[in-house]
Amino acid sequence: MKRNVFMIRYMLTRVLFFVLVLHIFFGLGACTKKEAPRNFRIGIIGDSITGVGTHEGFGMWARFNGMIFYPEFLEEIVEGDPRFEILTVNPQAGSRASSGPKRVRAMLSQHEIDLLIFELGANDLLKGGNPQKAAKAIVSSIEIALKKKIQVVLIGMQNADYRQGKQFDLAAKALEGREGFYYLPNFFEGLDKDDFHYTGGVPHPTKAAQEIIAAQLHDFLDQSYATMILQE
Repeated sequence: MKRNVFMIRYMLTRVLFFVLVLHIFFGLGACTKKEAPRNFRIGIIGDSITGVGTHEGFGMWARFNGMIFYPEFLEEIVEGDPRFEILTVNPQAGSRASSGPKRVRAMLSQHEIDLLIFELGANDLLKGGNPQKAAKAIVSSIEIALKKKIQVVLIGMQNADYRQGKQFDLAAKALEGREGFYYLPNFFEGLDKDDFHYTGGVPHPTKAAQEIIAAQLHDFLDQSYATMILQE
């Protein structure tokens, strides 16, 4: 009888020891295993701040000045950041917000993006345009992406020489509180007059300034990343 009790205790001890070893082994494995961060595939739509597109005159100017635009600098930055990837860029110098809906639909039909950076609306006010009309076109464009569960960053510009600001603020107000919507109100924050080329009286950030705004945009994405994860 005593021998049987001893054997039972011995076997229980062995089983418990085995369970403890398994728990430690797999527990440590779970703790040391690092999950890959969520990767957001980015599409960018913009005007001459974003790039040239098919505009031959602006293309000549850009080549003459050795321009590199912020999407290229941003692409270099995110090469070291696995959370973001620049999947596609659609610039068109001279374009207005009214071109936005068509371009957003085209991009979404051709590319599987998770995040849209929308930089349109600056040209709408250059020749006495209506900020309310520009804001409406911006909102229409962004809503196309939001309805497809694609998050959107609206790029705004506050520049007196550029007659900018109101159309972006109006659009942001209309979209305020929408899940997946983010607003960067002043893409030119921290820049001064020496950071711009004045092409036909219109300010365009220099190559050096483009690098600055790319870094600021990455900072904004970095600060918004945790929220972006929750918004999915």
